Amino acid sequence: LWRFVWKDQNATDPLFVWALFQTNAVRREIVRRATGTSGSMKNIGQKKVMGIRTILPPYQLQKKFSDRIRQIRQLHNVGKKAMEYQDSLFASLQDRAFRGAL
Repeated sequence: LWRFVWKDQNATDPLFVWALFQTNAVRREIVRRATGTSGSMKNIGQKKVMGIRTILPPYQLQKKFSDRIRQIRQLHNVGKKAMEYQDSLFASLQDRAFRGAL
């Protein structure tokens, strides 16, 4: 098990790198380079991961991208809370309807 440590905090945005690792292209490359016999738990070393060629836009573009991800997550959380609230209202309405309290 290993982790990324950024020596220069103003060169690479961690959230951008996380998103990059979620792309199909990078995931396929990791699977291609991974070794081992277990289908559920293959191994890949740091050297192989660091050898994957990918994009690295200027820091300001990475930051802009990461800011958008944060905004999307925030909207997702707001929507999720709204759905939970609507579900609770519906459950309450349903309960009253079945008890004949409407």
